[in-house]
Amino acid sequence: FRFEDKLELDVAWQLQATLASDAVFAGASSLSGTIGGTGSGAQRRVVELGGTLGSGSTWRVDHNLDRLALKLALPFGDLTIGRQVLSWGTGRLWNPTDVLSPFPPTVVDREVRRGFDAVRLAVALGDVTQLDLLWLPQQVAEDNGGVARFQTNLLGWDGSVSVGKYVRDVVIGADLVGDVGPIGVHAEGAYTLELLGLGTGSVQVGEHFFRGVIGAEARPHEKVLVMLEYSFNGFGTNDPAKYAALLTSPRVVRGEIFGAGMHQAALAVSFAASDLVSTGLSALVNLSDPSAMLIPTVEYSFTQTVLV
Repeated sequence: FRFEDKLELDVAWQLQATLASDAVFAGASSLSGTIGGTGSGAQRRVVELGGTLGSGSTWRVDHNLDRLALKLALPFGDLTIGRQVLSWGTGRLWNPTDVLSPFPPTVVDREVRRGFDAVRLAVALGDVTQLDLLWLPQQVAEDNGGVARFQTNLLGWDGSVSVGKYVRDVVIGADLVGDVGPIGVHAEGAYTLELLGLGTGSVQVGEHFFRGVIGAEARPHEKVLVMLEYSFNGFGTNDPAKYAALLTSPRVVRGEIFGAGMHQAALAVSFAASDLVSTGLSALVNLSDPSAMLIPTVEYSFTQTVLV
C-alpha cells in the first residue's frame, strides 16, 4: 500500500506445502535447502510469526508472516521499520558480506528472500552513492546489532564497504563488481571476529576468520551464459571428520554460512532456448574432499504470471 510518495506498507504472508517421497526427506536439509532463506527459527527476527500448521510422516504445511514493514519518506532519507528484505553482496552463490538473509548455494528458487526485523535508514548521498544504517533488535540485549554500509560507483565499478555487529560477531566486509572487456567479474570478502564476554564488562576477541568470493561470467553466445565462482570459507575445514561439528554451529543454524569445506567452487551454464524456456546446469564442488553436487534446472513461463 502506497500513499503518494510519503508512506509505503509492505505485508507478505507465505503458505508452503512440502511433500516428500520418504519420511527421511521430510525434514532434511537437502529438501529445505532448495527453498531459500535462512534456517529454522527466528534468527534475525525478534519474534517468529509463523510455524507448522500441520504435518505427517511425508508432508508438512508451514506458514510465515515474512514481511511487515512501514517505509516513511523523510527529508534526508527513507526510514523503514519492521520485517523487510535486503539484497547485499556481489557473489552469485556465496555472499560473505550478507548475513541478514542470504540464499543457500543449493537454492533453486531465488525469487523471495526471507524477511528480517530491522530499523533501516537509507540516505542517498548522490546519484550512485548511498549510506545504509541498520539497527537489528533482539530479545537479549547483548545480541542487539547494527550495520553501517556505504556503496558507490567509481570508474564504472560498483563497490561497497560495511561494518556490522550480528548477534555476537563483528563482520567487516567489502565487495566489487564490474567489467573487464567482455568478461564480468565480481569479488566479495568479509572478516568475522567473535566477541566473548558481552554483558560481563570484559569483552575479548574469540574466534576470527575470513571468507571471500571471486568469480567471472561470460556470454560466448547471445543465448548462453557461463559463470565460474570460487569461495574461500575460513570458517570451514579440510578435515571431513570435523564437518558434523561445523554444520551444527550457531552460525550455520542461523543461516549465515553454508558448507563446511574450506575451498568451494561452482560452475554454472544457462541456455535461453526461447523467450519462454530457459535451462541451466550448476555444479557445486567442495574442493577439499573432493565432492560435488549437480543441479539441473528448467524454467518455463507458462503465462505472464505463472513460472514453472
